Amino acid sequence: MDAADPDCRHGYVKLNGKEVYSASVCSDVGDHRGTNILEIDPFKCTAPDSEHFDTFDSATASASGDLVNYINNKNDGTVLVGFSSGDATKNLEQAAHDVLKTQLGVYVDNVAVGGSFAFIALKRYAKTLSDKAINRAASDSNPARVSGAFTGTMHQLL
Repeated sequence: MDAADPDCRHGYVKLNGKEVYSASVCSDVGDHRGTNILEIDPFKCTAPDSEHFDTFDSATASASGDLVNYINNKNDGTVLVGFSSGDATKNLEQAAHDVLKTQLGVYVDNVAVGGSFAFIALKRYAKTLSDKAINRAASDSNPARVSGAFTGTMHQLL
């Protein structure tokens, strides 16, 4: 949070200590406010794909629908990192809550407007690190954050 503007928020994703994606919200206008999700390639330590869904301002179900489609179109086993920026749950539709729960193991139903969430998930596998601050006061004092490491390799037996 920026001390000069108490309504200013900054979220980011780092890989190997280097920031690869960021989102910022200051007052009612922001870059990537809403829900942000990145696909992570844990073997190359890269983020080959990222998407932003304005689940704050989108009064229609389009942002939530796009979020649902994005997750549904990822292969099982895909590593996804997500975080909120601004009031991401303001217009997050039930279908988006459901896909976050069932496919990623991420529960944000009780995150009120002003709260925050962050997660690292392996799609369709019960391997999720997540954190949330359920309201503005909690998010101001201790915003949601997660940190994880990927080790080993996957081999497919033919």
